[in-house]
Amino acid sequence: MTDVLNYPWFVTQGGDLGAFITRWMAIQHPSVIRAQHFNTFPAPTPTFGAAPFAYLRLRMSGVLYSKYEKRLLKTRSVFHRDQSAYIDMQETRPQTLGFALGDSPIGLLAWFVEKLQSWIDVPEALSNDDIINLVMMHWIQGATPGLRFFREAFGDKREADKAFDGHLKVLTGVSIFPGEILPCPKDWAKQLANIIFWRQHEHGGHFPALECPNDLVNDIRKFLSSKEMRKVLAKNGR
Repeated sequence: MTDVLNYPWFVTQGGDLGAFITRWMAIQHPSVIRAQHFNTFPAPTPTFGAAPFAYLRLRMSGVLYSKYEKRLLKTRSVFHRDQSAYIDMQETRPQTLGFALGDSPIGLLAWFVEKLQSWIDVPEALSNDDIINLVMMHWIQGATPGLRFFREAFGDKREADKAFDGHLKVLTGVSIFPGEILPCPKDWAKQLANIIFWRQHEHGGHFPALECPNDLVNDIRKFLSSKEMRKVLAKNGR
């Protein structure tokens, strides 16, 4: 972006694994990443030492949390309890899994469809043809590369997890969709980021760019047109 396209600075957006990549970009290149927007923000459970206010709210969530926040925590709990085994497999034994799925188109399709059915809140957003096209891209190149990414990012060194370890000053916007698998209340996110934009939606899941693209784009536009962002534009030039 800076060396080839000659942009002096830019804004990033991420969801799913892109959320970790987006955070790492700001950690490694703080001078050129001036703002970030997320539709996945996997903030860790707050502790009393790191975020006492968020921790106390969590301990009294039955009284202090809104219905929407309680719904987010339930979704997060269901994911960790019933849907996250694939992460352990891809972090630790991706090569074995790659051979198995790479030898069975039906197996690879099932691996994807099971997750799409669980993570998408607007099922009509993806047709059967869309799903087959998505899986075919992994089938043609081989199943292993997409699986091994988890090993490289979340394996022994767990470098990706460190992306959400500390607070970043970069201007941050977050769009929360109720079907997101790793949602968090706003006070959880504030322990890690300089939140200037926060929008909660009533529909949408883990893939809003596919499910409700207009909502996601509108959020990004509103985030980038905020007074804080206008100050950045005025200071650094458009």
